[in-house]
Amino acid sequence: MKSLVVLMLLLAPAWMAFGQAVDIPIPEDVTQVFDFLASYLTIAGLAMFLGEFVIRWLKATERWQKVTIVWVLSIGCSLLSMAISVGYLAGVIWWEAVIWGALSGVAANGFFGGNIMFLKSIVEWAISYLKSKEPA
Repeated sequence: MKSLVVLMLLLAPAWMAFGQAVDIPIPEDVTQVFDFLASYLTIAGLAMFLGEFVIRWLKATERWQKVTIVWVLSIGCSLLSMAISVGYLAGVIWWEAVIWGALSGVAANGFFGGNIMFLKSIVEWAISYLKSKEPA
């Protein structure tokens, strides 16, 4: 049983990477939602996967240490995605990528089980509000 779990963990990054390349014949508006979920959840999944290695490497035992490590990794993955213009983070400002990374960290840590689209609408409203307050 342990070997099956290890095999699944080793193949997890490949599953996450190939999961974004799937073409499903669905309407355009639903495709945008699917692309968002795939990218958002891929960052969360990658942060969880890399977090396990870092947690074991640093020998973190406290819950807050584990949560912080996964959050930092998810913010780093989001900033990297922004820097190389991948997915929904292509063309965003750095602080928007930090917000999305923090929210990916929340998803990776399991604070929210679902309702991602509700969370997405709140974040988009907050970003548009902050952009409207910037001096022209």
